[in-house]
This record gives sequence, structure tokens and C-alpha cells, in this order.
Amino acid sequence: MSLFKKHIISNLKKTIFISLGLYLPFSYSYAQQLIFDISINNKNLSGYYSDGTVIGYGMISHLDEHKGFLISTNQRKLSITENNIIITGKTNINNTINIKIAGNNWRTDEDNNFILITKEKEAYFQLILNGEQYIKPDKYNISLNGAYIIK
Repeated sequence: MSLFKKHIISNLKKTIFISLGLYLPFSYSYAQQLIFDISINNKNLSGYYSDGTVIGYGMISHLDEHKGFLISTNQRKLSITENNIIITGKTNINNTINIKIAGNNWRTDEDNNFILITKEKEAYFQLILNGEQYIKPDKYNISLNGAYIIK
């Protein structure tokens, strides 16, 4: 086999290996040692808001060894579609707010969980409005779950 063909096959094997590595599922834990905190800027959101308005902040922390963090939701009144969380009003389910989680290097996985790969002990994120919106007065509850990635 020529040196050129060996080089191409070697590079192809590396590419396949790297590609497979990117699609392996994460293992995570919802352990009690995890610190997960969310604060909302204005408890009485109503009126017109522009796309990207920060409505809250969050912090997730775990002191032991880990590979990163995961944020998800399973609340019935929340649905996640393409990095968009739809929060429905408590008084009127037709009242909605579209938000997303943002922050340095946060991304979504195939299950639309928010993932951050890091070995840092804590990570910060923002809750931002996804699109320009008129928010009707209502009570809006958001329920997020936090976990740390173990492999």
C-alpha cells in the first residue's frame, strides 16, 4: 500500500473516531451535593420586551470531580423545542413566555437538555427571552432540573 493511501486511511480512522466520540451519550447524576440556584430580575413581568432580554440568572455548582453540567425540565406546563422553553401562565394557559438558557459554551443535546462541558466547580447561565414578546400579566412558574455529568 502506498504511503499516500496509508495517510488517507489513517486520517479517515481519526475522523471516524472523533465523530463517534461526539455522539456518545452522557451519564449524569442528580445528587444532593449539587447546588442549583435561579433568581428572576422582575417578579412581575408584563409588557413589551425585546429579544434577548435577560429575565433571570442561574448558577449550578458541584465540588467533586465531574465533566460538566446538565439543565433539563420535565414540568408538564413547559415544553422545550429547539432551545426554546415555553412557560405557560398559571391563571391563563394561553399566556406564554418563550425563553432560552444562554451562557458561555452552553449548548443543547439531542434531547434538548442544556449541556456545559467543564471541569469548573460552578457555572453560570442566563434566562433570556427568545424573541420579541408582549408578556401578559400572570404568574409564570419555571421548573428546571440540574445535574452534573459524570462521564
